[in-house]
Amino acid sequence: MKRKHLSSKSTFDWENGLISRRARVDTTREDRARGKRMFGNILGTLQRFKKDDKNLRTSDAVSPFCLLKGLADDQAKKREELSERIATKLRSETNLHTEILEKEKELKGLRISTDSADFVIKHKEATVCLLCPQRDGS
Repeated sequence: MKRKHLSSKSTFDWENGLISRRARVDTTREDRARGKRMFGNILGTLQRFKKDDKNLRTSDAVSPFCLLKGLADDQAKKREELSERIATKLRSETNLHTEILEKEKELKGLRISTDSADFVIKHKEATVCLLCPQRDGS
């Protein structure tokens, strides 16, 4: 169900469910003149701000906004440098980590080969001892 838009001059009677128009209040010439003066003041202020803004944009003078922009640029550069340092450190740590993993893998392989060589040597020693049991005393 769509609601009807009521203008500021309309009112809704809740008891009867009717929309009624508000009676127009007659304004005096003084009220209208006051309204025109206030509107003129607002337009004048707006035009003055536009003119000042245009002058600030075209002048070489340093405005507070330029100073803030420079400060923001410096902070952005510092943030960028910091992120670059962090990225470099992260890359170096990642490289170190991969090197460590490679060395551990190589070490594990060497341990396995050493253990298998020890097993072969012990097996050969046992077979030699079985073939020559009498060498010790006779």
